[in-house]
Parts: sequence; C-alpha cells; structure tokens
Amino acid sequence: MCRPALSLLLTCSLAFSPCVYASETSSAALTVSRQALEAYKAKRYKQAATLYRAAWHTNPGELTYLYNAARAFQLAGFLKDSERDYVNFLMKAPAKSAAVTKARKHLDEVRRARRKRREANKRKVIPPAAPAPRPQSTGTAQRTAGWILLAGGLVVAGVGGGVLLVASSDQAELNRKLAITKIIDGEKKIVGISKIDADSETTRLDNQFYLGWGLAGAGAVGLTIGALLLATAPAARVSLSPWPNGRGMGLTMQF
Repeated sequence: MCRPALSLLLTCSLAFSPCVYASETSSAALTVSRQALEAYKAKRYKQAATLYRAAWHTNPGELTYLYNAARAFQLAGFLKDSERDYVNFLMKAPAKSAAVTKARKHLDEVRRARRKRREANKRKVIPPAAPAPRPQSTGTAQRTAGWILLAGGLVVAGVGGGVLLVASSDQAELNRKLAITKIIDGEKKIVGISKIDADSETTRLDNQFYLGWGLAGAGAVGLTIGALLLATAPAARVSLSPWPNGRGMGLTMQF
C-alpha cells in the first residue's frame, strides 16, 4: 500500500513542478517589465531597453518584452541593437500577430537610419593639416644672397674709400711738413716736424693705407660676387589674374 502512494506523490510533484516554475518566472519578468515601463515613460530609453531585454531573458515566451526592447533601443539611437531585436522578434512571433506589422515597419525605419548614418560618416571631411611653410625657391635665395653681398660690399668699399681719403690727406700734410727745411751749420735740415714724429706718422699712415686698401678690396669682392649672383639667378615670372569678385587684378610673382 505504501509503494503506490509514494509513486502517486512523485508523479504529482513532477507534474506540478513546471507550472510553479513558470509562475515564478512570469512574476519576476513582470516586475522587471514594470521597471522598464517607468524608465520608458521617463524617456530613459536605453535603461528601458536593457530592462525589457532582461525581462525577456527571464521569460522568453513573452515576446512583447523583446519587441519593447527593440523599440526602446530604436528611440535611444542604438540602431544596431534595435535591428537585432526586431529581427529576433520577427523570427519568433506568429505571422498573424498584430505586432509583426509594426515590427516590420520599425525595422525598415532602423535600416534606413543605419544606411543614412553610414553615408554621413563617409561624407565627413577630415580637415586638412596646416600646410607646411613653403621652402624658399633656389632663385629667391640666390637673389637674396646677391642683394646682401651687393649692399654689404658697397658699405665695406665705402668705408675703405673713406679711410684712404683721410690717409691721403694726412700724408699730404706730412709731406708739407717734411718740405719745410732750414740751413743749420751749413746743412739742410727739416724743421717742419721732428724725426721721431715723422717716423711715427709715417708708420701710422702706412697702417691706415693698408686698412683702407684691404676694406676697399673686400668690398669690391662682395660687389662682384653679389652682381654675379643677381645676374645668374632665375628670372622671376610675373602674371596678372583677375580677383574672384571681378573688382581688381592680382599680381603673382614666382621665383
């Protein structure tokens, strides 16, 4: 008598166990779905989508949760997640379900939005990097060096010429003093300047002449090299072009 009673008890337990489990699952999913609805009403669509997916995972048989998750993802801008859930819903939902038509419509909207987003990303123009300073052309550099040497040589040659001019004037004055003589004790002696002063002045004037001729020579070399650089530099190309607004002309020089 005991064995049949025990067998009957086990059979009843196994029969009613899935029903109890399903009821608990539905209750847990319902609680999460209510939280999702509150988030949806508050326009916290990302949170609502996450909660609806959690509810669906808890109770996979309730496809409304999956549809709601897809819709919330769509409104939150998570188009890839929304498309995934719409496709999953359409694969599982009965063909005659009223929500299938809405799901297909929204899926088309999501796919169009994703295509537009991809096209917009392709059209994004990356701002070009700031152009590097244009290196000075060879012709321009040669002309610049030529003008510098020409101007420098002219200044140095002018200074050397001034030194030579002063030295020549001092030399004439020394010669005048040396020409002043007088007969003393039957000998002709220079009285315009002493011998010591004459020797000292002669040495100073020699150094001044050397300096003047050196500066004049260096200036002449600078002038010559500068003139050669300017003569051999590529000619600049000059062109005129109208302004974009048509109210003037632009001058363009290329070296």
